[in-house]
Amino acid sequence: GYNVPLVYSLIVNLYNKLGKSEEANRTLSEARSKFPKDAELLRAEVNVYLVDKKYDKALGLLKDLTVQDPSNEMIWFVLGVTYENLGKIDEQEAAYTRALEINPKYFDALFNLGALYYNMGVNKLRECDNIPPREQAKSEACLSDANKSLNRAIGSFEKAFAERPTDKDIITALKEAYVRV
Repeated sequence: GYNVPLVYSLIVNLYNKLGKSEEANRTLSEARSKFPKDAELLRAEVNVYLVDKKYDKALGLLKDLTVQDPSNEMIWFVLGVTYENLGKIDEQEAAYTRALEINPKYFDALFNLGALYYNMGVNKLRECDNIPPREQAKSEACLSDANKSLNRAIGSFEKAFAERPTDKDIITALKEAYVRV
């Protein structure tokens, strides 16, 4: 009954850590009805939905958060991850790009954007493999498109590498992208 939004956020986080999602949701629902515009409670609710893999519900709240706090690169990043989980590639790219407009050195957004482009390139290469050898012009155009995506991946990966040159994941991703091109 203590009417401070932060207290509700803390209680929700404790319930989540204890694996009591029903109690967390009930507490969060009560808090959000009392404080519908509180950004911390909104974030807590997003986290509950993300943990429960209810990406559609998280998506609406994340959009609200981008309106309330448009210069928070982490919100845009989480929005990108949510779009990724929903298979919405264009929106995912736009959210990561927005996060990088706010903070061009944001490693996670650089890495995920590179991974998006890398996966697009690899999928295109698979498509190219199915083109019959007699259709050389079509095959070359397909390979050109794949390389464009892979080169975009390399650009993002190189920027991420500049931020964390000892990170094993980025080193591996960069090597794989170089080999593909």
